[in-house]
Amino acid sequence: MRGTSTPGPRDAKGPLRRVVFDLHGVLVGHPLPLPGAPAGEVISRLRAEGVAVAFVTNSSSSSASDIIRMMADVGVEVRPGEAISAGGAMALYLREHHPGARLLLVGQPGLRRLIAEAADAPVRWVSNGDAADVVVVGRAPGLTVRELEEAARAGRRGALLLATSEDASFLVSGEQVPGPGKTLRQVEHAMGVSARIIGKPDPFILMRGLGLSPEQLRSTLVVGDSSIDVRLGVRAGAATVLFNAPAEQDGPTPDWRIERLEEVLELVGRTK
Repeated sequence: MRGTSTPGPRDAKGPLRRVVFDLHGVLVGHPLPLPGAPAGEVISRLRAEGVAVAFVTNSSSSSASDIIRMMADVGVEVRPGEAISAGGAMALYLREHHPGARLLLVGQPGLRRLIAEAADAPVRWVSNGDAADVVVVGRAPGLTVRELEEAARAGRRGALLLATSEDASFLVSGEQVPGPGKTLRQVEHAMGVSARIIGKPDPFILMRGLGLSPEQLRSTLVVGDSSIDVRLGVRAGAATVLFNAPAEQDGPTPDWRIERLEEVLELVGRTK
């Protein structure tokens, strides 16, 4: 295990009572099994020791049910209420902060479905930027010139820009697949504004998406494979672990680095 060379914030925060796992690059996405104990075994052992677990992903279109099914396929049990995606967080944010707003979507049908299912009333979708109050951006590999033109029109009339994430890519079967980042940069340029990110690294996905209080977050460990996951933990006041990641990454320094998932068990046990 490779830890920080000086005492970290864990010294003042007490025991770790919850572990939040990123999905792609940590629990899924690898072409071959990683060395060490399987993810399902590690998570089962955490539960047996009384440690709560949760799962977050910057997927723009995965529902909690989608996550439960996907993880079951790789031998990981995810229970209702334990999982949230950036798309799910976006749906919740719109319901809480922009009910009834006219939405212009730059994204896939899955994100539209999440937003519609979470809304308290029928969503007011628009395709004309001149009518939009909010432009919502998710992963859109088929982004068209027309969509950028409508986003630009929305920007000229002062529409708000929200995005599920700014991830450049994510790991699928050992390969990096383009994420929403490129689409977002193009939409930001077209609208002339910067987006509010609702998924990681914004703590909203933990505090409202998973319902964790500041006190609960102080005893939480965020396990991820990128600087975005570390930034999430730091901004939420949680401890952080970089898993199987390059030594040099931009952004804040994690509390620990690990190469095998079962090392999480040791970290949790060390803080008891």
